[in-house]
Amino acid sequence: MLINHNISLDRESYPKYSHQYNFILAHKPFEDKFGDIANKVYITDNKEYAANSGAILIDKNEYDSRVFGELPFWIYISKQIREQDSASLMAYRRKIYPKVGIQVAQPLNLPCTVLEQLAYYHSPFIAETICKVLPPEEVKILNGNLLCAYNIFSANHKVIIEWINFVIPRLEQIMKAIGCPNDFKSVKEWVKTTDLLKPYEGKNTDLVYQSRVGASILERLNTIFWLSRNYGQQWQPVKLLEPGQTI
Repeated sequence: MLINHNISLDRESYPKYSHQYNFILAHKPFEDKFGDIANKVYITDNKEYAANSGAILIDKNEYDSRVFGELPFWIYISKQIREQDSASLMAYRRKIYPKVGIQVAQPLNLPCTVLEQLAYYHSPFIAETICKVLPPEEVKILNGNLLCAYNIFSANHKVIIEWINFVIPRLEQIMKAIGCPNDFKSVKEWVKTTDLLKPYEGKNTDLVYQSRVGASILERLNTIFWLSRNYGQQWQPVKLLEPGQTI
């Protein structure tokens, strides 16, 4: 069974002290390679896995993780930690080493622009819509070749709230503009009517994968957020824990 750090006990025993909590997101059983990380809290969106592993179940809310990726987990984290605390979010197959200060997954240096990559591996229609919806200064960042993938970072409570307040309005605006619903079942049907399943060389055309529409957009908003701000953040290499991983 997975052992979760007791955040509630910290609140009671150390009300004035700040803590760094490290949340590990898993959807299924995995080889736990996080033994060198302190204050771990394992979270999941899989009811069966939660019951069998001890990971904390995060109920699917208006932002279903099957559509919106890491967003519901960051919202959960923001409500669990206190104003003086910091937290990181990692995935069962992607790891960073939180240190003092803000740590962000090292941007990927693409051989094309971020928007071109989005159009090729996901949808030209979504890429074009983003250009129409977002302000020019934000689109300019996506016309660069640095992508802050995975939505993995470690930050204090204030910055986490700023990140959430930045990405949610833009994400909702883009989802509305492309006509994409929020619930997973409807999204899968919507995807079939778009260019998301149009095959290109090397493109993953699996329906469930391409139904993660909000998650794909979220990574681009995450990119804009971190590349347009200077919190003194340090770029942290991501350790890939499973072979054959891609963006």
